[in-house]
This record gives sequence, structure tokens and C-alpha cells, in this order.
Amino acid sequence: MKSQIRIAKEARKKAFEPVMGKIFELCSERINRRIGLILRTVDDTNETQNHNEKDARASLKYKIIENKEGKLAGGLDEDVVSHIIDGKCEPRRNLYLFPTKSAKEYYAAFRGILWFDGVYEILWGTVTEITTYLPIIFQMLCNAEIEEQDNLPSNSKKNNKLIDIRQVLSNFEGNGTDEQINHAYKKVSNLFFLEWMKFTTLRSDERKFTIADGSPNPTVVTPKTIKTRIDDTEENQYRGFYQLNIRLSEFANNQLYQVLTQGIMESL
Repeated sequence: MKSQIRIAKEARKKAFEPVMGKIFELCSERINRRIGLILRTVDDTNETQNHNEKDARASLKYKIIENKEGKLAGGLDEDVVSHIIDGKCEPRRNLYLFPTKSAKEYYAAFRGILWFDGVYEILWGTVTEITTYLPIIFQMLCNAEIEEQDNLPSNSKKNNKLIDIRQVLSNFEGNGTDEQINHAYKKVSNLFFLEWMKFTTLRSDERKFTIADGSPNPTVVTPKTIKTRIDDTEENQYRGFYQLNIRLSEFANNQLYQVLTQGIMESL
């Protein structure tokens, strides 16, 4: 029999997999937009005469695989490069979109060949792109919290003294959860953006915060120090995708509630 703690952890990891998948999808779309931009730019300089778009894309992909920018001997894995471009994850090759043990080599190749300003832009986008996709990420994080809490056994909920996300969202206008999430985002969008930037750049924040949950003794939460077992990240620069569903669940359990609570307090 699985312990209640293990069941709770597995439920939480599973609930945040769709959010992780959406981030991978956005990354792949970003890469493909850059490929399209480069092909149009090269075509404008008449360097692709007598080449159709399919051939031009294949040539550009080969340059990435050849890996003159990265330092991995023998070049990059062609299938993995295809998976990244197609937004496809394979358990034995690239479970977290980029291969965990050689992520930096792939970052270097994609960055150099596709003219990205840095690794952060590849993984998370420009400020304009971030502000465009953040509403859906906020919504998905809230829904993941709801799903995770709904799927927990009743005795587990009691033992963990979970703060009900629906109760928190009910402080915002709306006839249903979706409307409340939308209103909440309008209220906390600036706060959420700042927390997201700290999360995606691995900037530590040791502040404690209090959640006013209606009880005589409000809950005090201390953000956990994030530990990455495999070095595919650069502190104060970018967060890699390794175990991103777990990191997103930690973010939701800490910073999401923090910004929601602050939004409630500002509405009083």
C-alpha cells in the first residue's frame, strides 16, 4: 500500500504536468518562429535561390545538429533536435524537452544558429512573449491546484491542513471558478509577473508571507530553497526544464498563494 504522503506527492506531480507541457509547447513554438524569421531574412538576401523552404529548413536544422556553437563531440543527436523543434518529449532521450545531462550543449547550438540573445530567451521568451502567455499559465496553475486538491483522499487533506484554493479564489469577483481566476489575474498580474521572473531566473527569495485563511492563527509560509540535482541551470540567469512539473508545484504552493493573498489584501 502506498503511503498517504507518497500518494499526495504523485498527485501533485501529475496535476502540474499539463503546465509543464504548455511551457514546452511555447518553447518549441518560439524556436520555430525564429527558424521562420531566419529563413525569411536569408531569402531576402537572395542566399536561398533555387532552394525551397523544406530544403532551407533541413539545411538550418543540420547546422544545429552539427553543433559548431556547442562543444559536444560528434555533434548533437538528430532525433533529439527534431524532438525539440517539434515539441516532443521522449522518456529515454529528452523527457524534459532538452536532454538533461547535455542541455547546455543544445542551448549553445540553438542560441548560436538561431540568433537568440541568450538561453533565457530560448526557454522562457522575451518580456513581451512572457506577458502574452502569463494569463494562461496563471489559469493553468490555479486549475492544477484545484485538481490536485480534488484528487487527494479526504484524510490526507485533513492531515496536511491544505489551504483550499477555491476558498482563496472566492475572494475575487465572478460567478464561477473560471471567472474568479480571470478577475484574480487582472488584480495580481503585476505581482505575478515579478514572481514569475524570479522563478524563471532562479533568483532566490527568502521572504516569509502570511496567508489569511480566516482562522485565528493565519498560516505562515516560508519558500523552500530549490535544489537542482543536475546542473542544467544558471542561478540568477535562467531555470532549466529539469523536473519542471515539481518546480511548478512548489511555485504554486508558495508564490501563487502569496500573490493571491496580496491581491485580496489590496482589495480590502
